[in-house]
Amino acid sequence: MMSSWTDDLIMECRDVVVLHQGRPVLDGITLGLHAGESVGVIEAEDLSDSFLLRLFALIAPPASGDVYVRGLKVDFGRVRNLLALRKSVAYIPHTSALISNLTLRDNVTLFDRYHNNRKPDEAVHRAMPLLERFDLVPYLDYRPAEVEAQHRRKTVIVREFLKDCFLVVFEKLRRDLSVQDLKDLCDFLIEKKRDGTLTFLISEDDESLVRSICERRIEVSEGRILKDIATGSSETTEVRP
Repeated sequence: MMSSWTDDLIMECRDVVVLHQGRPVLDGITLGLHAGESVGVIEAEDLSDSFLLRLFALIAPPASGDVYVRGLKVDFGRVRNLLALRKSVAYIPHTSALISNLTLRDNVTLFDRYHNNRKPDEAVHRAMPLLERFDLVPYLDYRPAEVEAQHRRKTVIVREFLKDCFLVVFEKLRRDLSVQDLKDLCDFLIEKKRDGTLTFLISEDDESLVRSICERRIEVSEGRILKDIATGSSETTEVRP
């Protein structure tokens, strides 16, 4: 879509090829994300949607082509710089992505304690508003295997939203969530979107749900973008079982 840098383009990939098991799962993708916008990616039957999100989460390095953050080219070979950039991206994968031998409390606060040098009590205090909002307080002393999938999923969400990030990459929005949990999450995302400080890239197979949150809708298949259209977000939560 975008081929040149503009002031409000927060992240961009140009002519990117990403390989999986030696074959291209993204094949010459060019896409730009504007500051403060929400972009929905309709889930594909192949891996195109997942790898598009992983590319923007900076965990799927391109075999060719370039990725830019705020106009600066990302060097995937410079590990220290790459890790610093990843700290500014909230990535919520479709898997639980929790450390199994830590409690939910420790999983939520690990990033804050390790990267921001916060003491445990301070990190928990900072996380508490989100823990309360997502009804996780009663489960903080449990380990991931001791709680249900929805609690593991919400733990990852809270952990990632505690980051000082500019981009939220959210894979398979409704995965493991009840209808009420999904509605609460969508309401939360809409509130965050209204702040205008975050850019969202979200994959989901329900187009009505995408329209309720996102201003743009992207369809990908066989490694290429088939559609990139403005949808106009209604900012109302449409959730179906």
